[in-house]
Amino acid sequence: MVLGDDPGADAVILMPIDYDGNDLEEYWREQTSGYQALKTCIAYEQLRGDHPRVARYISRDPWAGLPILSRPTGPSLEEFIKHHQGIMYPTGTGNHTVSEKFLPLVLNWSLQALSGLTFIHSHNDYYYNDLTVYNCWLSSDFSLSLIGFLNAEFRDEWGQLNDGRGNCKGPMMRLTELEPRASVKSDLFDWGTFVYQLMTNDEPGEGTSKEVRAQIRQQEFPTLSRNLMGEIVTKCWMQQYDNAGELRGDLVRFLQERGYEVDGDGDTIKDFHP
Repeated sequence: MVLGDDPGADAVILMPIDYDGNDLEEYWREQTSGYQALKTCIAYEQLRGDHPRVARYISRDPWAGLPILSRPTGPSLEEFIKHHQGIMYPTGTGNHTVSEKFLPLVLNWSLQALSGLTFIHSHNDYYYNDLTVYNCWLSSDFSLSLIGFLNAEFRDEWGQLNDGRGNCKGPMMRLTELEPRASVKSDLFDWGTFVYQLMTNDEPGEGTSKEVRAQIRQQEFPTLSRNLMGEIVTKCWMQQYDNAGELRGDLVRFLQERGYEVDGDGDTIKDFHP
């Protein structure tokens, strides 16, 4: 997907990579990227309501029916990490994990990403199915939101399944490599992989897709320090959480043990100043 400018300065259009405005036969609609973009509109319209951790949907554009989203006030998460990679993950430490300076920011993103998943799961049979560093936007205060529903899996108002098996960019360490349907546990598995990548700037799983699937089956997961939420990440990969609320409870306790505070049901570390 690419972002195209909407006539309004505060909005962007989520455009399929196969989109061609000069194609009178609209061949792009038959491609996976076209299906994903149009599906995003349906997902947003059924969710009915904004959430601060999901990029805000405005409407369909009047020409092609593509989703118009509120323009982000900051860079994508991927761009931010690339730009700050040298100081976020200093090679001189020998372990290539996130620096102490950036750890609070990563912890905050982890909490906010989980908040977005919690909102999505509050709608019956809705699964995001695409949580990676490539599908997040940042605002000017560095808070995080999830982008669209390109690979989401849900049933529309007529009961038809909108399949989540698209072209997902990101780590191969995903539960949906083994299971045909997305689920709460597969989304929380993805959250664990997302956190691992934020903490290490590396993707879990080694080898071919076949070898990674074998690692998942045999529960051969990479290790991560307890101080970097390693125990929580492993529980996600071991499918030991039944819902996002259970995971959030462990995450909040982890933060409190390290002197951070989270207000009630909030999704931002209290007095957080990046």
